[in-house]
Order: sequence, then structure tokens, then C-alpha cells
Amino acid sequence: MTYRRSTLFSASQLAANRAILRALKLLADYSPPNRAFSKEALIAIDAEISEVEQREFELETTLAAVRATRNDLSSKLHEAVLGAKAAVISQYGADSDAIASLGLKKKSDYRRPGARREKPQE
Repeated sequence: MTYRRSTLFSASQLAANRAILRALKLLADYSPPNRAFSKEALIAIDAEISEVEQREFELETTLAAVRATRNDLSSKLHEAVLGAKAAVISQYGADSDAIASLGLKKKSDYRRPGARREKPQE
């Protein structure tokens, strides 16, 4: 029965396992009864791990590039939307219903300052 961990192995645990594998390679007379624990089997598993790590690195690099592109395009969209809002204001006016349809406040919706009271002279 194969035991599967649901959590990732830490880098230190993987390094420790690889150190043990290097030490096993030096044992000339190592011959376990179970072939799954032989040097060749362990070396093959380590090679698979190396391939997967390389693929993981490639995917992380690709993901970082995709995220940077998404961020650039999001910034471009934001600047275009700001320009469009300014264009709507200039075309329809600051107190139009078109401004309200964009989710902006009309100029008349802002509270006007009240009359100032003069401080009584003492």
C-alpha cells in the first residue's frame, strides 16, 4: 500500500532525502530485498523529481509573465476608462444623467456649503 501525503514536502526534507540517496550510491554492497528500495529505483525517482521540478519552474515563469501581461492590460484599461469618463463629462456636462449612468455623482448632487456665520465680536 502506497502512503500519500496531502501536504508538500519541505525543501529541507527533500534535500535530506537526496543526501541519503548520495550516501546510498557509495555503498557498493547495498542490495535490499525489496527492489523498490534499490539504488536504481531511488535514482529513477530522483530523476523524475528533477524533471517535475524543472517543469514547475517553467510553469511558474510562464505564470509570472502572464500575470505581468494581465497587470499591464489592466492598467491600460484603467487609463482608457478614466479617459472615457472625462470624455463623457466633456460631451454631456458635469450635471447630466449620462454621468450618473456611469456611477459618478452629478455636480448638483454634491452638498453646497452653507452660509458662514460670523463669529460674534466680543
